[in-house]
Amino acid sequence: MLYSLGFGGEGFALLLQISFMESFRLARKPWPLAFACAFTLALELGLYFAFTRGAVAAFVEGRAPEGGWSWLSVAGWHALVGAAGLSLVWTALRERLTRFDAEGVRRPRFLRPPARLSWAEAESVFVSPPAGRPELVRINAPRTSVEINALHYEEPEALLALIEERMGAALGAGTRTAARCDARR
Repeated sequence: MLYSLGFGGEGFALLLQISFMESFRLARKPWPLAFACAFTLALELGLYFAFTRGAVAAFVEGRAPEGGWSWLSVAGWHALVGAAGLSLVWTALRERLTRFDAEGVRRPRFLRPPARLSWAEAESVFVSPPAGRPELVRINAPRTSVEINALHYEEPEALLALIEERMGAALGAGTRTAARCDARR
C-alpha cells in the first residue's frame, strides 16, 4: 500500500487512489504539437541555412558577415524565431497537459502554478461557435476562467458532454446555490 511507503498516511493513499480513479481521459489529437515542433524546427533551420551558415563561414575566414548582417542581428533573429516557436509549442503542449478530474479542471500556465477551476465554483460555459463543431470552450467562475481549444480534441462533443455532466453533478450535489450552463451545440 502507498501509506507504507511513507507518503503521509492512509488518508493520502485514499486521496491519491480516488484522484487516479476519477480522472477523465479525453482523446487529444497528436498533430498540433508535432506540427508546432516541426514548424519551429523548420524555421530555425531555414534561418540557419539562409543567413547563419554564411555568417559562420565569414567568421572562420576572418571577415565580417555579408549583407549588412552582424552577429547581434543574427542572434536576435534566432532568439525571435525561437521565442515565437516556443509560444506555438507551448500552446499545443498546454492543451495536451490540461487535466479533467472529479474536482475540476487543471490547466498549466507558463512559468506560473497551474490554474485550477473546480466544478463547484464554475458558473457558466461559453462555447464558440454556438452551433456546429465547437472551437473554443470557456468555463467561467467568479475568480478565474479556463479557455480550452476544442479543436485539439478528437471528439469536441465529448469534451462538452463531460463539462456539462460534471457541472450538473456539482449542482446536483448541492455544492452551489446557483449555476447555469450556456453550452450550446
